[in-house]
Amino acid sequence: MGLEQYRPVRAWRFRVFRFLASFQWPFIGTLFVGTVVAGIVGFSEIGAKLSGPEIIYRTLQLFVLEFEAGQGSLPLCLEIARFAAPFVSALTVVKAITIVLSRQVSLLRARFFAKHMVVIGLGELGTALVRELLKEGLQVVAIEADETKPGLAATREYGAVIVYGDARDPEILKRANIRRANAVVIVAGNNQQNAGIALEIRENYASKLTRELVCFVHIDDPNLSHLLKMREIELGRPDRLRFEFFDVYSVAAQELLDTHPPVPGVSLQTGVGGHVVLLGLGKFGQTLFEHLERYWWNQQKRLERLRPAKWPRLRITVVAVRATAFLERLKKRQVNLESIIDFQPIDVDPHSQINDTLSILDRADSLQDASAVYSCIENIDENLAISLELAHRISNQQGPVVMCMRFGTGLTEIAKGGDADERLSNLYSFGIYEGACHPRLLLDNGVNEFLARAIHENWVEEKLEETSGGVGHPALVNWDFLSEEFKNSNRHQATHIGEKLRIIQCDIAPRIDWKKPLFEFTPSETEKLSRMEHERWENEKRQAGWKPGARDLEKKTTPYLVDYDDLPERMKQYDRNAVLAIPNLMARLGYDVVRQKRLQNEE
Repeated sequence: MGLEQYRPVRAWRFRVFRFLASFQWPFIGTLFVGTVVAGIVGFSEIGAKLSGPEIIYRTLQLFVLEFEAGQGSLPLCLEIARFAAPFVSALTVVKAITIVLSRQVSLLRARFFAKHMVVIGLGELGTALVRELLKEGLQVVAIEADETKPGLAATREYGAVIVYGDARDPEILKRANIRRANAVVIVAGNNQQNAGIALEIRENYASKLTRELVCFVHIDDPNLSHLLKMREIELGRPDRLRFEFFDVYSVAAQELLDTHPPVPGVSLQTGVGGHVVLLGLGKFGQTLFEHLERYWWNQQKRLERLRPAKWPRLRITVVAVRATAFLERLKKRQVNLESIIDFQPIDVDPHSQINDTLSILDRADSLQDASAVYSCIENIDENLAISLELAHRISNQQGPVVMCMRFGTGLTEIAKGGDADERLSNLYSFGIYEGACHPRLLLDNGVNEFLARAIHENWVEEKLEETSGGVGHPALVNWDFLSEEFKNSNRHQATHIGEKLRIIQCDIAPRIDWKKPLFEFTPSETEKLSRMEHERWENEKRQAGWKPGARDLEKKTTPYLVDYDDLPERMKQYDRNAVLAIPNLMARLGYDVVRQKRLQNEE
């Protein structure tokens, strides 16, 4: 789903509200002081001789409505004070009651939310995500079991509604108004907790929803997350509750490569390979390495379509503790990895990582042609020290030196001295949690959303290759400008992939051989699945109120609501192309289409 679907509140309105809310107590305090001053001045101007303490006492009486005006006119300051004081008192009482009953008021607000986000778990990741969602002007309800967790008050001040309790309790889920939400993000704790909450939501809501609900489940293990994504594609559930599994490291790795690509675009187009230096093999470093493999394979395939040629491998120098052992394990899991990656592992001593890393890189001349350096060393001090030194040694023309850490830091800006030192203009910091917590990255880059985008891109490319080019078709636009009707059609087609593969007794599996040709359907399978695709599309259109007739978008009529056998050959080919693209779509995600083992054994 696109981010725009989750934006029932305008971002500027949210910022204005936050600005005004931050001044509530200062505003009340200023009114109180002003009223007291006006009262003191007013009583001082009355003819009667009053002592200082008596003037103060009478001024305070104004706030509890015990002042009697008597006969005659009063000084202007006193007139102002006697009307302002009750207003200040009332404002203070309302604010105090709101604070005391804030939880009940918040829950009442949540009952009227619609198309909002529900975030379950307010740890580091959940809190960062809530704040980013609120910055985008989205309505957010958070569920947290631990009422003593630090930072909850600040999260409420940002504008989130917090429901306290165990998210596995159906009553707690009900209070968060999940049935009217657009999405749920589960970041409550370990994988078992998150999976348990997801199962509870499926059991209580899968059959009750009247609109689509996407449930994003955080799995703190990139390999397990990859397998669960694969399983969700295979199941291809057509119900209104859809699960998307994600891990913060994979989302952040993809964002890092998009923001600071390993090879400049010009070099890619001219067929020049890149040289990446990867420092550190913590969880994020390992995930980044595997994303570099997939990134380069996808780039090669894209360029081969434009200009058939043998494209160079991506050279990766890995400098880390036990780098050799990591790459040996990887080669056992992934066959023919050397066909796309030329890697050089360099081991360093964990007790002298800074000196070892720098001296090894000097001796190996590894920085001479580096197109990008990604420092994923988990110790922040060591990471900064090495990144600064490398940024000094690498030419600005070569590529970026990116320091990756859990949260972005101002250390790099302080070290660079602002814009004063041009020698460090190629030094960047990248926050893993910040990179993964941007709402658009999370909501727009689930597996289903990725497949839907790719399906649309393939269709647009196909239409543009026609002589008539599909001119004037409203769907012939970039995904970001596509209407929700057409986006949903692509999403439904993506969900249907698993059902198509089951019909011909195929599964998907992690891609472990980079030289292995993509799976090919037999002609009979292609025709069978093409028929299925047309029937799926036809049912979708009829449910949306479309009828047979001349093509008219406003009247919702189309001449293609007919049996597959009665379609023009050109329209049949669209369905065939959609089927034939499935193996490539799976490969782009790191999967292969495979025959079921039982069927292979029979053959």
